[in-house]
Amino acid sequence: MDFIKKNSIVIILTSLLSGCPGTYRFTTSPLQDSTPDFIPHKKIIFEGTCGYTINKDSGQLELRAEKIAHYGPQELSGTLRLSLWATEYPYNGLALNGYILGSSILGQLKGGKTLLNTTQKVSFVAPESGEYFMILAIQEYDITGSWGIQDTCILKNKGFF
Repeated sequence: MDFIKKNSIVIILTSLLSGCPGTYRFTTSPLQDSTPDFIPHKKIIFEGTCGYTINKDSGQLELRAEKIAHYGPQELSGTLRLSLWATEYPYNGLALNGYILGSSILGQLKGGKTLLNTTQKVSFVAPESGEYFMILAIQEYDITGSWGIQDTCILKNKGFF
């Protein structure tokens, strides 16, 4: 039986690729495309609050996450990054398409470990003028050269640019 985790791009499939259980995810790029790929079981998720602050005068973006936890196996994750996305449509849990306004490399995280009170200051890249849904994402770089979405934090206030 398939299920979709709320606010996450991760879809767990119990019968994919010759009955081999695993995690199916979509990877995305700033060019608004998405392609699926297959990864081993991992659970890197947001816990607690998350948010961002844009300082248009300085061109800086501050990304914040109270807790990022790796509940998967004990091995190291791929390289992780924290990214702020602006999308035209509400996030549906299946594909994340839009503009990356800024991102920061967090490094790797061993299974069972957490990152607490993460705050990253990065350069801000404005999207085209408009109103957007704002999403903070944890992404993992994989062997295919893609940044896959591990979890998302849907921010309740829209962004106006």
